[in-house]
Amino acid sequence: MNWLRFVPELVRRRLAGRTKVQASLFYASSSLICQAMRFCGIVISTRLIDARQFGYFAQASLALVFAGLVREIGQTTALVSYAGQDRRYAAYHFQINAVLGLLAAGLIFGLFPLLTAIPPHAQWTAWILAALALVENLTQTGLIVAQKAFKFALLARVEIIAMTVWLGTLIGCVWRYEGFIALLLAQLAELSFRLAAIMAASGWRCIGRATGRDLRDYFFGQFARHLVPQTILQTIAGRLDYLLLSLLSNVTQLGIYERMLQFIRIPWSLSINLIDRVLLVSYSREQNDPPALRNILKKSFQFIAIAAAGATGATTIVFLLVLNRMVGTDWALRILHHWWIALPFTIVIPFVWNLNIFLQGTGQARQLLLNTLLALIVGSLFGSFWVPRYGAAGMLAAQGITHIVLFLYQIVAMQKNVRQGSANP
Repeated sequence: MNWLRFVPELVRRRLAGRTKVQASLFYASSSLICQAMRFCGIVISTRLIDARQFGYFAQASLALVFAGLVREIGQTTALVSYAGQDRRYAAYHFQINAVLGLLAAGLIFGLFPLLTAIPPHAQWTAWILAALALVENLTQTGLIVAQKAFKFALLARVEIIAMTVWLGTLIGCVWRYEGFIALLLAQLAELSFRLAAIMAASGWRCIGRATGRDLRDYFFGQFARHLVPQTILQTIAGRLDYLLLSLLSNVTQLGIYERMLQFIRIPWSLSINLIDRVLLVSYSREQNDPPALRNILKKSFQFIAIAAAGATGATTIVFLLVLNRMVGTDWALRILHHWWIALPFTIVIPFVWNLNIFLQGTGQARQLLLNTLLALIVGSLFGSFWVPRYGAAGMLAAQGITHIVLFLYQIVAMQKNVRQGSANP
């Protein structure tokens, strides 16, 4: 009767698999609804806002990027990778995020005057950016805790309403304020609602004083000291495109590039973004079970390959047929011209993101650092050469080359781990 001892484990695995499927369906369904609303907002704002205003918005975002140098010291990866049940770890994460969020908010006021493209009369928007930095940091703990508990039904409702708030605020503000201010206010409204909803639902459990040597050793000894260099590089690499366009091109080209990112994110949203949070938690949960981990990674790539190819093809057809009527002749010509150049970038990035999610979920800080360093080097080389000559088109081409090189490197690195007997797939 020894087989009886395997029954509870079989039941646990079956229930866990069902939970993951339900979580994926909840999250994917809400993502589709949210992306449909975001697409409506993108079309409306593109039709009504000039390219220079999008350039101002992109430049304002640079202040958030550099404030991000102090917003993240590896605490997010630490909490995602934590496999225990001690609530002090979530509370400690919230404390770190609150302090770093306040520090980042203060830093923005020092950085904002350096953004010379922002009109003098709009310098007050630094307050919006400071609020964005703080609100986003305060939201992270509750989101991670909800994801790790597979509360994706709750998160689905929150995301749908948050996107409704974003769209309503954008439509209401675009007629009253300059374009880039309306975009910032819509983003702040979305993040503020998400914070309030998550905290009301379950995030309040993360609030509380938490101290202890084990917490310090885990967050700072095990993660922060390794991830701070990676975070700095990742922050710079994450907005290297905006930085290069700001320094080597003009605000109009920066605005065109910002709009192109919104449109080429459509295939990303219909592939990796449908399952990214579910994958992050799944990789974290199964990190000690190599066969299960390999199975999740294999299935995720199969889904992404089908979804990304289908979404890219469908988006291209829609652009060719109706883009002119959606955004007007001028923007349609700009978008179609840049779309063909952006295709390699559009197709490969979901695969790169999936591997980055895998590395984050399994706590592989060193490999994440190497990936970020490679992306920064390759992006800087090609971007510095092409952006002065071709503006937004040059940056899109550089992004495509960068992510192809990064994906090939990640595959080689993972195969090397397997040959060396690593537990990772």
